[in-house]
Amino acid sequence: MLTLTKLEKSFSTGSGYVHKALDGLSLNVEKGDFITIVGSNGAGKSTLFNAICGDFFVDRGRIALEGKDITYLPAHKRSRIIGRLFQDPLRGSAPNMTIEENLALAYTSGRIGPLRFPLTKKNRDLFREHLARFGMGLEDRVNVKVGTLSGGNQQKIVVARELDRGCRMLIAAQPTRGVDIASADYIQSRILTAAEQGCAVLLISSDLDELIKVSDRIMVLFRGQIMGFVDADNATREALGRMMLGEAH
Repeated sequence: MLTLTKLEKSFSTGSGYVHKALDGLSLNVEKGDFITIVGSNGAGKSTLFNAICGDFFVDRGRIALEGKDITYLPAHKRSRIIGRLFQDPLRGSAPNMTIEENLALAYTSGRIGPLRFPLTKKNRDLFREHLARFGMGLEDRVNVKVGTLSGGNQQKIVVARELDRGCRMLIAAQPTRGVDIASADYIQSRILTAAEQGCAVLLISSDLDELIKVSDRIMVLFRGQIMGFVDADNATREALGRMMLGEAH
């Protein structure tokens, strides 16, 4: 599904110091894998996700998705296969567009350019059917702008938009942080269902209970390198803490 080979990425701080955010990182993710990534601040978690999604190109190494080299593929073309959830749902949505229009974006070929998915009666009925699963009455508010919704409802819209379009890989960074319990449970359930249906999931989380509840494996990063993997069923705060500090597992 996804193969990362000896990725390297460095950033200059502007004072002559160069920070190596990814240091020869290699990883293989199979269809249906659910891997949660943990690490201290500066370990390389966000850099890894941004490199996979194409926010910037790596300095060295290779990224292959479904057998295709995407190392230098633009981000909007990768997004046809890779879904993405942020901690701040407004980063994953168009807040000045309606709920209906945001869901329609899920069916366009990319994330840039004008809305190309026709808002026919059939399609509107499909969106309302999807929204009805939330049990929040959102199906009756499809013409409301997303930016006016609560944080939990905004995140639900983003989850629906990314997963209902059939992405084969999902990159999620703290998607349940700051939302209410019911919304968090819904988001976790949708992500788990997607993984069970074959979507590969990479998740960043700092919540140990969430790690154990949803993950197959936990991957620990330290200074841009993989320290090791822990089965979610056997994960303990102490063991993960030692690995996050660079100590051998």
